[in-house]
Amino acid sequence: MIREWNDRALLNAVGNAVRTASKEGADLVAARARDLVPVVSGDLKASIQVQEIKGKRPGWMVSASGSADKYYASFVELGTVKMSPRPFLRPALAASKGRVYERFKDRL
Repeated sequence: MIREWNDRALLNAVGNAVRTASKEGADLVAARARDLVPVVSGDLKASIQVQEIKGKRPGWMVSASGSADKYYASFVELGTVKMSPRPFLRPALAASKGRVYERFKDRL
């Protein structure tokens, strides 16, 4: 908790709160995606993870890569000319938005 006004301390506290809320929000989306993903072998479900993005615009990303082939998650999500889409990432984000907003409100 900040006891007296200090710009650097305030910026650090807000930055830490945003990072924590971002990670928690990404974890919520990933958990929902695991609930929604179609399961055949379980490899795609097991591949859903939260990854940290570093650099000028840091944050968190929810990704799914499939098994060692690492290419079919987008086919499942978006479909192909021979297969209808079976989206799981976009619906997971849509279903989790309210809970993610709540995490940010709680942290800030």
